[in-house]
Amino acid sequence: MKFGRLTGLSLLLFVISVTVQSTVLAHVPAAAPPAGAADAVIKERLAEFLKAYNSRNAANLAEFFTDDATLIDVEGAVVRGKAEIGAQFATGFAQSSNYTLEFEIESIRYITPDVVQIEGT
Repeated sequence: MKFGRLTGLSLLLFVISVTVQSTVLAHVPAAAPPAGAADAVIKERLAEFLKAYNSRNAANLAEFFTDDATLIDVEGAVVRGKAEIGAQFATGFAQSSNYTLEFEIESIRYITPDVVQIEGT
């Protein structure tokens, strides 16, 4: 898996999806939450992901994934499982790079109480 701007963005979007479904909403009540409270949790989780990625901490990044997660990069390479995804990040981070990941949320849309669509750049 090559790390680059598109790969980083794809990883981020994938992780946001996984995170919202498996981790973030564990902290948000199943009943319709106050929009501000749920949005704050999502934004906090995204900030945690960016911090782990930009500090090149593969172990922390792996914690954003479930044990049965599947990661598919923009080139179609498939990595399955939290441990393997963490190893893939570690391999990528071992390469010399000044790349950092940034993300700005433009919208958060609640499709159901436990499914959120996040758009941004």
